[in-house]
Order: sequence, then C-alpha cells, then structure tokens
Amino acid sequence: MHYHIILTKECNLECAYCGGGSDSEPKEMQYGIPDLKQFISQDDDPVLEFYGGEPLLRIGAMEQIMDEIPARYVIQTNGLFLDKIKPEYLRKFHSTLVSIDGTKEITDMYRSSGVYDRVLNNIKLIRERGFRGDLVARMTVPRDTGIYENVCHLLSLKDPGFNHVHWQLGFEMFWEDAEPGLETWIDEYNSGITSLVKWWVSGMKRTGKV
Repeated sequence: MHYHIILTKECNLECAYCGGGSDSEPKEMQYGIPDLKQFISQDDDPVLEFYGGEPLLRIGAMEQIMDEIPARYVIQTNGLFLDKIKPEYLRKFHSTLVSIDGTKEITDMYRSSGVYDRVLNNIKLIRERGFRGDLVARMTVPRDTGIYENVCHLLSLKDPGFNHVHWQLGFEMFWEDAEPGLETWIDEYNSGITSLVKWWVSGMKRTGKV
C-alpha cells in the first residue's frame, strides 16, 4: 500500500495556482516516528511517499523515517532542495516526482523566476550523486498551458531528462462553472491530448517502446 507522509504543509514557494502551502491545521506531523513505524509494520510491502507543502523543509524528519522504517520510498518535491539530500538517502528513493510545469517560460511564470533552471540543475545533480530511480516531471496545467507543447518539451529534455511526465488539471482554480472561456479551454485541451496520443502511437511504431 502507498502511504502519503505529509511532513509539513509549509512551502518555500508561492505558486500562482497554489499560494505557498495550506492554511489548514495541523501544519506539522501530529504523530511520532515510533507510532508510524508500528503502524507501517503491519504492511509487508509498504511504499512511503513524502509530501507537503514542501517535504524537504523537514529533511531531518525525512532522514529519520528512512533510517527507522524499511520501505520503498517516493518523494514529491518542488525540486529546489534536492541538492540537500545526502547521496545515501537519494539511493533509497524508488521514484522522485519533481514539480515543473513545462517550458522555462511557463514554469517561471507560475512558480517564480529562476525555478526552471534550478530544478534542472538539481535533477542533473541527483543523477550524478547516485539516484537511479524513476524521475517524474509533475506538471500542474492551468488555463494558459498548452498541454501538447509542454509535455513534449519535458519529454525532449536530455541530460538531465525525465522518465515520465504526470500532470493534473488546474482550471478549477481559475474558473467558476458559468464563467466564459471554460468550454473553449476544454476543446483546446482535448485537441492537445489527441495530438499527444498520435505522437505516442507514432513513437511506439517507430521504436517498439510502450
């Protein structure tokens, strides 16, 4: 089973579609690591995913959990503190999901100037330091994001590059149900998805990779 471990709801960014973490309480873990260890011990094949907020704001707690609890580990992070993870912990991660929204222009527009370059520098660094797991680009897709162009951009990156791209839609943060423009956005999004499917099928035929 997968367990989401929210180390903190604090965040070091104030993205346009989010705003710097959650205001809801509690903001920090309300249980001790011994209690977590006892609970997880009931599962023969646990997967623990560190989440936030920004989980690497509590890197000490993360390291302690990884020291104490045998499990497969995943982290979802904005990527700005990946350079702070020690190599021995990097090598324990099965997957690392890094928030990046597409091109430099799109990413920096929503997440803050300079974020795109810092993220790419850090994912290159963790590869150099021994991370061999799955590296996933984690997009948020608001209304100004062309899904086809931005997914293709992320998949085209090399050294560093991503193994996969995941995304979630963010239009509900911008539109009320009756607001003009939503249907147009949906049509454009669906057109982009159709183009991605054609690109994917073409690639399978060409390379044999699924």
